[in-house]
Amino acid sequence: MTPITNRAFLTYTYGNNAPVVEVSSNLATAEVPDTLSVEKISIGNYYRPDGSVVYLITITNNSDSDINITKLEDDLGKSVEFDNQIGNPLHKRLKFIEGTALISVNNENFVPIENFNFNDENGNLIFIDKKIEIIPSGSSIKILFETKVTNKADVEIGSTITNKTTAYNGPKSIGDYEDIITVDDFADVKIFKFITPENITSSKDIIYNFTMLNYGNVLAKDVVLTDTFESNAISEIVSVKVDGTNIESCVSGICTLKSDVGPCYNYDASSRKLDIRGITIPAATFVKNNITEKVTTTPGNTSVIVNAKL
Repeated sequence: MTPITNRAFLTYTYGNNAPVVEVSSNLATAEVPDTLSVEKISIGNYYRPDGSVVYLITITNNSDSDINITKLEDDLGKSVEFDNQIGNPLHKRLKFIEGTALISVNNENFVPIENFNFNDENGNLIFIDKKIEIIPSGSSIKILFETKVTNKADVEIGSTITNKTTAYNGPKSIGDYEDIITVDDFADVKIFKFITPENITSSKDIIYNFTMLNYGNVLAKDVVLTDTFESNAISEIVSVKVDGTNIESCVSGICTLKSDVGPCYNYDASSRKLDIRGITIPAATFVKNNITEKVTTTPGNTSVIVNAKL
């Protein structure tokens, strides 16, 4: 949009000896639509590693004549910092998911887009369709497509992906738009359980090892670990350790503590159910390779060891 602002002035006088008076009007404003407007939005405000981001591109012809678009180019979230370094390959934060590109003309139903390719010299996504080539006056088109977040996207809190779409008439850019999406603040926890020894005799204790890994960029707190043991497998809990430190059984037999107080556990012998509450699992750390720009994730790690008697 091109803004227009205007203020009017007038002068007047009154009486025989009155001075000339000048007054001004209010500031009047209006906007003239650009000849071609390109709007791009992501469906959703956040992204996650290996997640998907759906984009909607809207192109509107506000002029009095048809507009020809020879190419519609999407840069798939390239990294300007690394693209400009000699010898480094192109780095894309996003990967197009084939078969997801749809097009709509004047808000009609979406249909599969006719053609696209990745063959330009910058590795960008190129949309080509007869519905794009000529946009009549007053018409609009919408393009919907889905992308997958690659391992080149930053994951630390506050990181963003900037994705730019540009429309061309021959070699000339006739409109572009950027969308910026922010990484989600999230915890992503996986748990693994091991029993030692694997061959158990009645004279030995049994040890349960739990490893909890957090692949997210924020810590997981108030974690509750629950395990119900096999019938007659456990006679008593000898000790429970979190990250090598012994923790106490919950006072009154009910675990209600949270992470800011510290972990505790409760074992109900009648149901053979063990509850460990108030666990904290730290956030992952992320390291980016300065050459490949690949982000390597080292998950946050918390271990729980339960020593029990058969």
